[in-house]
Amino acid sequence: MNVAITRARRHVTLVCDSSTICNNEFLARLLRHIRQHGQVRHVEPGSYGGDYGLGFSPPALPSIS
Repeated sequence: MNVAITRARRHVTLVCDSSTICNNEFLARLLRHIRQHGQVRHVEPGSYGGDYGLGFSPPALPSIS
């Protein structure tokens, strides 16, 4: 985690359950920083259709014949 955060130059993506990671002080501070300076997108439980609520679609997988 340290290398991913300290070496990122343009973008860091954190996919998590925010109520769970807030039990860890480091991750709670990271999430607060992201909320203040970045962008947070919320996905409701069970909303796994279409664009996953994130504004993009998953890549199409090749068909297996």
